[in-house]
Amino acid sequence: MAAKRGIITAGVFICLMLAVFICSAACAETITAIATPVNPEHLEKTACCARVLGFNEVRNTLTVELIVPEIFDAEEVRELEVGDAIYTGGEEVLIRTIDWYEDDGYLVINAGTYEHAPGSVYLHRERWGNYMANRYGHPTYNTLAVLDCPVTDNLLFLDYISEGSGDALELPIVSTAAELVEMIRSIEESRRTKGRYMIGLDIDNVCVVFDGNGQLAVVQRFFVSWQ
Repeated sequence: MAAKRGIITAGVFICLMLAVFICSAACAETITAIATPVNPEHLEKTACCARVLGFNEVRNTLTVELIVPEIFDAEEVRELEVGDAIYTGGEEVLIRTIDWYEDDGYLVINAGTYEHAPGSVYLHRERWGNYMANRYGHPTYNTLAVLDCPVTDNLLFLDYISEGSGDALELPIVSTAAELVEMIRSIEESRRTKGRYMIGLDIDNVCVVFDGNGQLAVVQRFFVSWQ
């Protein structure tokens, strides 16, 4: 009987441990970025971050990649615990450690032996109190859609970067659609034939505006620290 009771006790213990493990796994949270209000199926009167990937001569269109920064809800971030996960950069990251730097407005998940070591996630508090994922000051973006946008005569290009110095401008240089296309051609030609680096419109430094009919109306390029 004693041996039988021992077997039963061991069985109960194993079951309890298994239940605790299952409960812990079930209770673990995975947070994702806040959903964007931008609907690529309805772009009427919409502004969005973007990358301009090129110009199609045959179709007279710009290839525009709509992108949205990864922003996480502040309350969800503050409730994170070791064993939870965060979906960022296209993958789910299991949280092993969390280091908070409240005075500086950021936290580090899975800190490595050096800044931004592989597997680490840096979340910085943005102006509205939520947290934005970034690496070396460069926000992490998710692709929303890739579109072929007709180049209309009314399209305007607002450039907040000085062509000569690359510095930020207080007011933009205003260019026509034809001038924008010519600039894109020039950049692509210099990169392809001369191997020269030129500040393009594909390094997360652009926002686009669509008019009331959902047509691309404005391309705006702004200064970024990583250019």
